[in-house]
Amino acid sequence: DRLEWLGDGVLKLLQTDALLTLPWTFYLHEGYLSMLRSAMGSNDRLKDAAKASGIDEFILISPLSRRCWKPCGLRLHDADKSNNNNKRHMFMKKCDLHEEEFPSEKVYADVVEAILGLVYIKFGIEESRVVACELGVSFTSHIPYVTSYGGIHVDPTLLSFSQNFLGVETFNNKQLLVEATTHQTCLHKPVPSYQRLEWVGDAVLCLAAREWLFCRDDNHSTSVGELVVLESTLVCNEALACIGFMKGLHRLIDHRDAKLPGRFSAFEFELKDNVRGLWGTDPPKVIPDVVEALIGAVHIDLGFNEGQRAALHVIKPMTSTISRTTFASIDARFLHPKQHLFEMAGTLVSVKAYTEEVFLRLQNVFPHWKCNRGNNSNCTNSKCFGVVRCRDIVIAVARESSNRAAVNVACALAVEV
Repeated sequence: DRLEWLGDGVLKLLQTDALLTLPWTFYLHEGYLSMLRSAMGSNDRLKDAAKASGIDEFILISPLSRRCWKPCGLRLHDADKSNNNNKRHMFMKKCDLHEEEFPSEKVYADVVEAILGLVYIKFGIEESRVVACELGVSFTSHIPYVTSYGGIHVDPTLLSFSQNFLGVETFNNKQLLVEATTHQTCLHKPVPSYQRLEWVGDAVLCLAAREWLFCRDDNHSTSVGELVVLESTLVCNEALACIGFMKGLHRLIDHRDAKLPGRFSAFEFELKDNVRGLWGTDPPKVIPDVVEALIGAVHIDLGFNEGQRAALHVIKPMTSTISRTTFASIDARFLHPKQHLFEMAGTLVSVKAYTEEVFLRLQNVFPHWKCNRGNNSNCTNSKCFGVVRCRDIVIAVARESSNRAAVNVACALAVEV
């Protein structure tokens, strides 16, 4: 499971690099790029790769028995063919095996990703790329990243900020920084918006966070579910927005959206209000998107290693908090509340956001678990309710100014309860 979790991040970045080399992807929206990447890494495609390469013959789906074990891919054979089927049936019955027992589609996919994770840890990204191409789940090309613009002036302030923010000394193609900070409302500029670079940076940051967590837990004391919670905490929009905003990134975003300045001011106020913490905020999505776009620019301009270092440099305020502690000793208020709740309770709980009108109409329909803990903001702008149910019984309700904040705070209350 641990190698599969890491290999999923490896495959995501390899397929991102592969798609970037196709000239026609330059014109695609981030959503279409994500759809292409998802199709390339689908379970069905990975299952076909496992079968085509013969990996499926080595997958064990039942406990080993020393008395009944036989090498993978070999069949029971007897010179007397008339008795062969009967002996095979007796062998299978004796070992409690089934003739038509095959791994599920997800198991095939997980094994392929686990192999990529193992190759990456032992031999690095280039060997992982070779293996992925041999399996047919990715491809290589030497075509560079396509840029259809030139002669764009790069503000020295932007360059200096990017160097400090990303921990990078120099850039080869500084114009990527302009692309990484250009909002989609800037239709007058010859530079495309940050969306494609943000799509790249998402994959770079994903692998950097997973590898850091994987290597940090070298004694395997943290379960995969707990690793997922930590990963969500490190790379979620709230964390990236807080890091970017505190560094002043919002001042360098080129946009023509009349609502963004108000969103920035509201987010600044929420950060200063420490009553509900980071999870009670609703950050403008443009800030974490630009953070990921800058990381993607480093990956494209300076290569894989620099991109990974830049990603870890950006999230260092978060990683430094958990670098020397175990999962059990981490303050639950630091962890992403929604992911933490689902790790604790799984499908037993459901989370949903309601408007005030709908919530007031439904609150008498569902049974409530009464307790003296809750969130009842008196802010007149708090018109959204986050509701956590356990088997249709409401166990936590939070009232906030946005759906995201309401859901996060309700989940945090449920975790505490």
